[in-house]
Amino acid sequence: MKKGINADEVELTTLCCLEANEEAVIYGYKDQNLACKLISMGFLPGKTVKVVRKIWKEGNYYLNCNNQRIVIGHSEAQAIEVRTML
Repeated sequence: MKKGINADEVELTTLCCLEANEEAVIYGYKDQNLACKLISMGFLPGKTVKVVRKIWKEGNYYLNCNNQRIVIGHSEAQAIEVRTML
């Protein structure tokens, strides 16, 4: 946790709970079976991820992580735990 940030100001949630244009820091993974796949795609703990757009019809998430645009499915988004600033 960064200096000057209280624990009360940080909320832990999953990537699928974020709205379009929201950013968060990757904290970890809920599904360890998907963790290797997510790590190989560049979703590393400590990295910032931004939801560019949610594609509701298909259940996909268009993301920006490590200056790369990536589309993942709902199950992958549910497996990524993120920290958001309140």
